[in-house]
Amino acid sequence: MADANTSANTPANLDSINFTWNITNLSYAPQSNGQNNVVNAVWWTLKGVDANTNANSFIAGIAPIAYDANSTFTAYSDLTQNTVITWVTEAYGNTYVDDMKTKLGWRIFYKNANSAVTVATPPWVDPSNAYSGPWPPTNV
Repeated sequence: MADANTSANTPANLDSINFTWNITNLSYAPQSNGQNNVVNAVWWTLKGVDANTNANSFIAGIAPIAYDANSTFTAYSDLTQNTVITWVTEAYGNTYVDDMKTKLGWRIFYKNANSAVTVATPPWVDPSNAYSGPWPPTNV
């Protein structure tokens, strides 16, 4: 069975999803290579919202950022969210970012299809141990 969360198998709704990056935290080294407050990790979220149904989902993570002493340094006080988002997407690369968007697309696709989906406990699972929260789970 093919993995539904890969770029090779793209959900039909992907073109109707608007993706938004949000930077929530930064960590930095007080000094590195002669510079002050050098960012070394970025906490981020990537949210997808289906423009047709408003169904949404998000992914969150922490991206390691490597400072290149040969590149132009941006002072911590001069950072913008767009600059840091560029660092995150460059750190991960286009393929990984596209895979994250595809994964969000599948999550939203299944949320949209929720009314046509029946969720059941497999016969080998004790019903008292089965997930009984909302479907889809709100933290996915």
